[in-house]
Amino acid sequence: MQLQNFKSEGATMSSLEISKITGKIHKNIMRDIKKLQSESFGSTLRFEPSSYTDVNNVTRDCFNLSKKETLLLMSGYNVQLRLSIINRWEELENTV
Repeated sequence: MQLQNFKSEGATMSSLEISKITGKIHKNIMRDIKKLQSESFGSTLRFEPSSYTDVNNVTRDCFNLSKKETLLLMSGYNVQLRLSIINRWEELENTV
């Protein structure tokens, strides 16, 4: 999945891309995002619901995350996974 606009507020990374970069199962990424949502009541965090079509032509849920939300999500993962995501954000920012 490619870099997308987040309601005209900048770049995002999808939960599907995060899954591919980290090698984590997408449903686990979704679980982690939903946990962050439930723990951040009243904060300014925004996880944009979205969807994609999988290889079986089934529409599935995903989220689009800003850089801030992506880094918050990744802060709970190991160093190598965090580095992979940081490197990807650097790539995205250098292409915009």
